[in-house]
Amino acid sequence: MLPEIIMPWWAGLYLLVALIVFAMSWSVDAARTHNNIVASSLSLFTICVSVLGFFNQEIAGFFGLMIIPMVGIGVYWEYIRSVRETDLAQKMLDDDPELTQGQREVLLNVAMVFNGLIIVPGYVAGLILCFNALSNLF
Repeated sequence: MLPEIIMPWWAGLYLLVALIVFAMSWSVDAARTHNNIVASSLSLFTICVSVLGFFNQEIAGFFGLMIIPMVGIGVYWEYIRSVRETDLAQKMLDDDPELTQGQREVLLNVAMVFNGLIIVPGYVAGLILCFNALSNLF
């Protein structure tokens, strides 16, 4: 296999933060179902493969065209999950009587931006790998 995996320190930090956020997501009881854990694990795997493959051509070559359905299913899953999690967060914020409506909206927006900052870079790397895999065909 690979003698070593090469990537910048910030890419390693990104993967570490994504792993920590993934582990912290298990603390929400409503999101801790078997299907969510399996699908989120596969999404994290896709993000890791995408980032590692972006910096290591051998990894991208190993997955080849399989990266296309991995990224496609992952993007679909993250979109569906973000809609559900936004509804869940809205319900949790509505249950807190100490917050004003403005504070609820700010907290919900901050949560969506934070989620986007964690998820989007990995899938952008995956989309680049998809385009590279398709360009290698022609």
